[in-house]
Amino acid sequence: MAEPRSDDPAPIIEVTVAAPIDEVWPALRDPGQLRNWHGWEYDLPDGTDALEAEIQTIYFNPTVTEEPPHRLSLGTDVFELAEVDGGVRVRITRAPRGADPDWDAYYDDITEGWRTFLFQLKWALERHPGQTRVTHFTAGTPHRPGPVVSRLGLVEIAAQPVGSAFTTVLPMGLALSGTVFFRTEHQLGLTVAEWGDGLLEVADSPPAPHRPVAGSAAILSLYGLGEDAVTQLRATWDRWWDREFRAVTMPGEPSA
Repeated sequence: MAEPRSDDPAPIIEVTVAAPIDEVWPALRDPGQLRNWHGWEYDLPDGTDALEAEIQTIYFNPTVTEEPPHRLSLGTDVFELAEVDGGVRVRITRAPRGADPDWDAYYDDITEGWRTFLFQLKWALERHPGQTRVTHFTAGTPHRPGPVVSRLGLVEIAAQPVGSAFTTVLPMGLALSGTVFFRTEHQLGLTVAEWGDGLLEVADSPPAPHRPVAGSAAILSLYGLGEDAVTQLRATWDRWWDREFRAVTMPGEPSA
């Protein structure tokens, strides 16, 4: 096994959640609550609920340990909770690059994934405690070079301060209104009133050993929409996405 690289500092990712610590901690330890912020829904070819399997593998495998008062080691990455002004700081310290050589090619993607998921945790606990979300995920490499924010016509909105309001119509005809929830180097998160106070998160990933060209992804988090509305939204989104991007297989996802 390769030795972890001491010259490559482990990333630290954190958000502050405006909720009591005795509500935040169970969101890391209860499988039902984990479903409402970790990852996205998809099924394996044999019909297995892949999100449920992923949650069990990450959060409940034999290497996972809990340390009082609120530290959770996943065997590699570590969660730590601390009460701070405004709520609870949720911090993830990544394992050093090289700690798990089988996943080193995806190291930066996993770091960005944790960043996405922490914002989903924040949104779920602050705005939708106890509610069930429905998700839709798409990923691909663009047919023409360019970031996903530009393709969606969100460049000006992405430049607005966090918390500022926006209204827009996306290229596929979906009208959205809400606020800028977060902005990082590679990601944009927008609240969406039309999706039951949901979230649109879009991200770009630079070329990597497993991805010779840049890629893009989007997660739609929906609340309280009927089955027909969800089906129509997914179809509208996918028709546009499939015109703009070539499909890719993400880590842990089934091949097409």
